[in-house]
Amino acid sequence: MSLGVPLKIMHEAVHHIVTVELKTGEMFTGYMAEAEDTMNVRLDEVQMVTRDGRPMSLEQVYLRGSQIRFVVIPDVFKYAPMFKKIRANAKSKNMQQIREKARQVRGMEFTSFVNNRGVGASYQVGFGVVEEMINKYQLQFQVQIINFMSNSLKYLVIYRHETEKLIASYLIQSGSEEPLKSESSKVCYELKRNQLRIEERQKVDSANGSWFCKIDDKGLFYLILGSMVSTYPERHAYALIQEIQNEFSKLGNSETLKDDTSLKLHIKKPLRDLGSKYNDLLSLDKIYQAQSNVDQTKIVMEDNIKNMINNGQQLDVLQIKSEDLNKNAKQFAKNSAELASIMYWRNMKLKIIIGLIILAGLL
Repeated sequence: MSLGVPLKIMHEAVHHIVTVELKTGEMFTGYMAEAEDTMNVRLDEVQMVTRDGRPMSLEQVYLRGSQIRFVVIPDVFKYAPMFKKIRANAKSKNMQQIREKARQVRGMEFTSFVNNRGVGASYQVGFGVVEEMINKYQLQFQVQIINFMSNSLKYLVIYRHETEKLIASYLIQSGSEEPLKSESSKVCYELKRNQLRIEERQKVDSANGSWFCKIDDKGLFYLILGSMVSTYPERHAYALIQEIQNEFSKLGNSETLKDDTSLKLHIKKPLRDLGSKYNDLLSLDKIYQAQSNVDQTKIVMEDNIKNMINNGQQLDVLQIKSEDLNKNAKQFAKNSAELASIMYWRNMKLKIIIGLIILAGLL
């Protein structure tokens, strides 16, 4: 018995970081070490969030498939080979819908042609509808690329863990900083209350996006807010935090680390540069670059399909014209045969009349 797509993708996700939510409300994030056909999974290095929001760290956990509500896998799996056939079938279905619509339009417009409303005008309207549908699907691909490009950072902020005092912040996206600053302060307070350990990573979801949090051995609290449009890659978020930590490491153990004003002056420019660097995922990640190229190829293919349909327009118009010419030729042949028959009988009548006149004269 063949496995369905959900089970196949579960097996593909082994050795990747996944998030599992149970029907009871607990959430587990960790490396998927094993996945069974019954959807039972085993996770290693697990970060657990209880129903009341308390974080916990576990070395290993085994979850029964019957208790799983859903599993969140990395975004990269949506480009897995098993989905190529599904996407191909979807595209084929879309093209069939376009062709069916075109046939319906051709049928309606051909009726208009029979009613002497003109071939050129009717087909211009009909294929205008087809062209509009192609533009619609091309726009959908462009919207997908825009959504894909929206995987970006919104806000970077650093607090002093003990005093919860803000040291430095950088607003990447346009808008008001105050709501984000207020939310970051609440996140900092909650994680401090839950006793976040040194170098422990924690992700907190909110209405504005996802907060990636970490505290270092110098008592500095790092928070990075990713866009809510699509999940910002965790590996890049914590790589950004590590680079910020490296900037502070350049100061060594000097008194500067205890002076918030000096820290702010030291980190201001690096924070801005690193924020801009990690906000551009296409130049940062080869996977995102490859996906961008794939999306651009999709648009090119849509243009090619549009050109093919435009060529099909011309062929269909020529076909209709040739059929019209053929009908006119048949009608001309029919009229010619009728005219020949009429002229034949007129000639015969004339001959009979002349013969009767001659016969009467002889008598």
